[in-house]
Amino acid sequence: MGEILGADVDIKSCELLEDFFKMKGHDVIMACSGMQAFETAISEKPDIALLEIRMLERDGMEILRCMKESARDIVIVMLTKLLGQLSRRVRIII
Repeated sequence: MGEILGADVDIKSCELLEDFFKMKGHDVIMACSGMQAFETAISEKPDIALLEIRMLERDGMEILRCMKESARDIVIVMLTKLLGQLSRRVRIII
């Protein structure tokens, strides 16, 4: 199975993502900041990155631009919590 990089400042969201994808047989790497996500993407070369838009240091959109500029062939899914905890919008950027 593929390797997934998840990035979110919310520890509970990180644990949820990690548990779900590990249960499905994926290798999962979690990052708790935008900069850590970028550095991990460069060093570990995951197949897909799940990035929260709102993060500390650098937000998910800035990390998205950095990953695309580094000419990496990586699928990036942007996540954000909108309209409360129960509503999640996902935007896929290829």
